[in-house]
Amino acid sequence: MIQTMDAHEDQDLDGLPNVPSSRYRNSDAHDANIEDGNPANWIGKDFDDQENDGIERKWAECNYCLHLLAADPNRNGTTSINKHFNGCKLNPDNIPKQVDDKQQKLSFTKAPNGEGHVYTWKHDDTRIQLALLGLFTIGELPFKFIENEAFIEFVNSLNGRVKFPSRHKISRDVVSFYLMERQKLYKHLSNPKTAIHLSNDTWTSSCQKINYMVVTTHFITEDFVMHKRVVNFREVDTHKAEDMARELLIFINEWG
Repeated sequence: MIQTMDAHEDQDLDGLPNVPSSRYRNSDAHDANIEDGNPANWIGKDFDDQENDGIERKWAECNYCLHLLAADPNRNGTTSINKHFNGCKLNPDNIPKQVDDKQQKLSFTKAPNGEGHVYTWKHDDTRIQLALLGLFTIGELPFKFIENEAFIEFVNSLNGRVKFPSRHKISRDVVSFYLMERQKLYKHLSNPKTAIHLSNDTWTSSCQKINYMVVTTHFITEDFVMHKRVVNFREVDTHKAEDMARELLIFINEWG
């Protein structure tokens, strides 16, 4: 459509007012105003006042495809401009989005024991979400940490396409994450080849004067790696053996 504008200067572009073709030849002058993918920069700098049927209105010109859009903040807002900016096929920030989803990359990870592994990697929103939930649960982070500016900047430096959930959604997703991990553990412990050992520990809260008991399961996987998981944490009446035995039997019945 843009290539034919010089031959048809009187033709409207998507219902917009007629603009001389010289506006489309001077796109190089706008390059200095482009600042790393922020549509607000070129919206504020590259709009011109144009008249249509005697009404003066403001229009924004995309620095990449030179498309004109209505940009009067009092009449149009910036929704349509943001949508065009994020979907413009000539915007270099949008090109990786069309390629990276299908293209796999090699990634190297190093385990705590020093062993390294190379595996294929591609952007996966589900995998990122699960890793984020694991970070908050294992790291015992407060949910409001998701809004920490330094954390957001750090993640964006690693992968600028990560979608950050709100702290309220994180709090809801953690419950689903727990149930999913519990089901996986239950399935693994149900394997008749898995030998399970249980240990329990009790203590009294010094500030609340409440007795607690925690049950931990220990098992070795088929690849001879030892694991331990906290499978029960509850309040008990006393530290007497009969009370702890009763609570332990209740826990075993709950897990089948």
